[in-house]
Amino acid sequence: MRSALTVAVGATPTPMLRLLDLTDALSGPDGLMRDELTDDGCHTNAAGRDVVRREVAALG
Repeated sequence: MRSALTVAVGATPTPMLRLLDLTDALSGPDGLMRDELTDDGCHTNAAGRDVVRREVAALG
């Protein structure tokens, strides 16, 4: 999925959007969301949202 999204976004000469892949920032070695970043295994909790905010801010 990652590569397909990257190709789709990169195929446009002037992309209308930027792709922010948070997989590495939010997941553990098992590929699942890290326990400290979620309460239900699917949605971010406050700590997870902090990670997302930092990653978005780093885009500039």
